[in-house]
Formats: sequence, C-alpha cells, structure tokens
Amino acid sequence: LDKEHTLSDECEILMSKIQDAMGSHSGIRSIFTNSDLRFGKIRGEDGKKVEITDTNYVAHLMSGERRGRKAAFECTYKTYEQFANTFANLYEARVKEATTRAKIRNYADSITASTAHDEVTPVIYNNLINSVNAGLPVLYEYYDLKKEILGLSNLHLYDIYAPLMGEIESEYTYEEAVEEVLETVKIYGDEYYNALRAGLTEKGWVDVYPSRGKRGGAFSSGTPDTEPYILLNYKETLDDVSTLAHEAGHSMHTWFSTHYNEPHNSNYTIFVAEVASTVNELLLFHRKLRECTDDNEKLYILNQLMETYKGTLYRQTMFAEFERDMHAMSEKGTPLTADVVNKHYYKLVKKYFGRDVAVDKQISMEWMRIPHFYSSFYVYKYATCISAASAIVKRIENEGDAYVNQYIDFLKCGGSKSPLDSLLVAGIDMRDPSVVNGAIEDFKSAVVGAIGKLVSFANGVRNSGFDQTLKTLGREDLINKDPEEVLDALIMGEVDAKDISTLEDGRIKVVGEPTDLYKIKTAIEAAKADGTVIAAGNNYYGQCNVSGWKDIVAVSAGFYHTVALKSDGTVVAVGANYD
Repeated sequence: LDKEHTLSDECEILMSKIQDAMGSHSGIRSIFTNSDLRFGKIRGEDGKKVEITDTNYVAHLMSGERRGRKAAFECTYKTYEQFANTFANLYEARVKEATTRAKIRNYADSITASTAHDEVTPVIYNNLINSVNAGLPVLYEYYDLKKEILGLSNLHLYDIYAPLMGEIESEYTYEEAVEEVLETVKIYGDEYYNALRAGLTEKGWVDVYPSRGKRGGAFSSGTPDTEPYILLNYKETLDDVSTLAHEAGHSMHTWFSTHYNEPHNSNYTIFVAEVASTVNELLLFHRKLRECTDDNEKLYILNQLMETYKGTLYRQTMFAEFERDMHAMSEKGTPLTADVVNKHYYKLVKKYFGRDVAVDKQISMEWMRIPHFYSSFYVYKYATCISAASAIVKRIENEGDAYVNQYIDFLKCGGSKSPLDSLLVAGIDMRDPSVVNGAIEDFKSAVVGAIGKLVSFANGVRNSGFDQTLKTLGREDLINKDPEEVLDALIMGEVDAKDISTLEDGRIKVVGEPTDLYKIKTAIEAAKADGTVIAAGNNYYGQCNVSGWKDIVAVSAGFYHTVALKSDGTVVAVGANYD
C-alpha cells in the first residue's frame, strides 16, 4: 500500500486482528452450498435416478440428452430459490465489507481499491466490459450456430453446455501427449524446450494418472526452492493433451520466474497468471488445426476454441459487469435484496445471450452459484489473461523468433515488475482496447472456421451420394467444387424451384431461410411422384447413412438426425432427437 492508503499503526493492527471475522462470508456460503443444500434427484441418461449436487450440476448440463439437462437446470434453481434471501444477505454483507474497507483506506470506491491491489486501474476493467459489449454480436452468432447444429427450434439456457459433437476417436498415450506439447513449444527456443522436456521426462514434474484418494482436475504449483509440480488426471483424450499444455505453461512461467529472480520477486501476480498457460493451449490448438487431416478432429478443436473464448472472455466479463454494478449500487445505498439482485442479473443475462436465446427465468438466480463473487473483482482477470494470450499468440505466429525473445523476457519478469509493465515487456499494453478487441476477432475466426467445416461436410457427407444429387439437380458443374461454392449456388438462389421444375415427376420444395452469418439453414428437397426424396442442404454431420435400410421412400436429414419413411408407413430414425 502507498502512503495515502496506509493507516496508522494502531489502525493497521486493528484491521489485522479483525481480518478473519470480516472474511467469513465465503466460508459460510461454501459450507452451506456444499454440505447443507439438497438439490433432489433426476433420471440420468441411463434411466437411473441420480442426485444433483453443486459439483455435478454442470456435468449434467453437458449431457447429450435434453430431458436430463432441463431437469438438472430446474431442479437446481428450485433449491436456490428457496434460499434466495439467505444468499442475498450473505452477498450483500460481502459487498459491504469490500466497500467499507475501501472507504477506510481512502479509496474512491471498492473497484478502485481492488484493481489497485492488482496494480492496475478501473480504466482497464471498464475497457474490458465496453469492448466485450461491443463484441456481443459475435457471441450471438455463436449461439445461432449452436442452435442450428443441435437442431433446436429454441435454444434454452440449459442447452448452452450441450456438446456440439461427441468425443473424437483419437487417443493419445501420455508419452504421445508429451511429444505433442514439446512439438508445440519448440517455437520458444532451446532454453524453454530443454527445461520442459527434462521436467516432463526426467525430473518427475507430473503426477499423471487418476488414483484412489487423489483430487480431481489439474493444477500446477512451485516454489523458488523446488521444481514445478503438475497434478493431472490423464485419460488419453485430446482434452488431456490440452490440459498438459496448459499446466506446462504455468510450470514454465514459474520456472523462468524462479530462475531469473530473487525469491522475494519470484511470484507473478494473478493478473498475469493465466497468460502463459493459455498461450500454450492456443498454440497447441492452432498447430493441430494446421497439421491434422481428420475433419472430425478439426471441428472438435474449433469447438474447443469457441468454448474457451465463450467461457473465459464473454462469461467472465458478464460476471465482472455484474460485480461492478452490484458494488456501485451498494455504495449508493441500494439494498441488495434477492429481488433487486435477481432482476439485475437477469437483465445482464438477456443482454449477453441476445434475443434469439430463450432466457429461462431461473437463470436470474445463477449468481448464487458463483463462489468467485466472494473474492471481489477477481473474475475479470480471466478475461484480460485470455485477451493478452491471444495477442501474444498472434505475434508469435506472425513474427516468429523476432518476437519470441520478448515473450520469454516476459516470463522472466516474475514479480519484479507490475503486471502491466511485465506485459509491456511482451509488447502487450492492456490499457489499449485493441487487445480485447483482438481476442474477440479470434473468437469470431473460430466461429467462422466452425461454420466453414460444417459447410465442408465435416464428417464426409461430400460423397458419391451427394454428387449424384448434384447430377439429379442438373448441376454437374458443381461436382468437385469448393463446398462453400456448392452451397452458395444451391442455397442462395442459383438453383431454385423454377430451375429444377423440369425434373421428371418432380415436385419441388424449398425449405428454410439463409442468414447473413452463414448459408446453411436452407435445404432444397425435390420430392418425386413415386415418393422418393433427393435433397441438398442440411445433413453436414454425415449421419444420413441409410444405405443398409430397405424399402425407404423418403429421407429427411438435419445436423444431428436422419428420419426415413418406409414404404409400409413406418418411420425409422437415427441421431439425436433433441426436440
């Protein structure tokens, strides 16, 4: 603390003595949520009843079964609603503590006090919110894409975490994962590469596999007197490879910080803590996109990139905006009752999800689930870190060795410089809104890339059957053309009902409307008089494989489903029947 915000010795002693009592709100909330609340049971994907807990709730929202997602969502918030006043009282007490501390130490407000602790200012905090608000249309495009892929007429908030596609078949042994990560970090030069290789293969940095009594998840830790330490629960998926890259980024940040600084300057701050880890993760994904030949894997990686930006940049900024507003309202004397907080949170959620997402009323209580709100003005740092990481990755990929040394010098800073000054060593000025705007552009590139993969018939739909459809439509000129060019021609009007009305026994139907963002909502179906159907349009996921079925007279194919009408009037279906 500088002199302006340092109290007299007596007051500092008093503040120290009441510290534990003042910080009790988070502990009370944690015990209440994890030990006392009961959320009830739902039927899982296997039909058996399973108890919902605060820890498994998100896992149920990631289910491929919509019924289960909705049940978990409604069950969880039904419980929170019963204790809304308790949560509101706890949260208001935490906010008042923060605002009171700020006044005691002569800060203008609590946000100024908290950002000063990070050695930054509210300007950076507000720039983040303003930039992300301006970039919300990109997030709306993502949700449009998700709704289309899931085949839903309405995308609800319990659908947000639903998987766009299943797990890919690729498996990576731990040794292969190490090689993937090392191949990614070669660009950093010998010192980084050799230190990480030794740590992963010789010095035992990593506790690799799940075991009895071992905590879940992954983390990295280290001290000036020890080697870095990584805890994993490795299960041979691409996600696990990404996790290793992420945690290795933390460990190497620690390695450089401890090797190039005295112990008292070896700890970097939370404001930059997620930069090096996210840089590694993004570089891995980008390299895999360039090198892998499997379209499924490419689409999977694009989905991971979209989820990373959506969850880290947009969601955390929404949380940051909520915190800023709640503290400001409290400082103006507004009581933070459950009704007041719920209404404001619901208004924010509607803004961040846009008009085309069904914003269920229960989401107004989501703030009760977020423990980070009891560490005031913490979550914005997730969003600034991914923004800085995105900017660094672009410069590494565009400038190569000419920039890499700057990045390594940033890792060496440790705690010897303020977080803003250490990022300036890497050429990243977080006071410049273009850093956050650049991350938004990277998110947009991932969305557009995913759309491109879908348009490119990601799972092999561009096959002889599709080419036969083009022949039937009289468009042999489009065979072997770029898939997007094919769809432009078929969907955007060059082929319409009039153009193909000359098909023998043809009755033509054009279904759907294109959008400005992407051109995959329109399908052209030609129904022949004998009841058979030919189609060009929406089955980009390749699940319309009915070659082994008999007596099929009509087929309808969407992103995740295929429905076929048999000659006896029965219907067979494959895929996910989300609606």
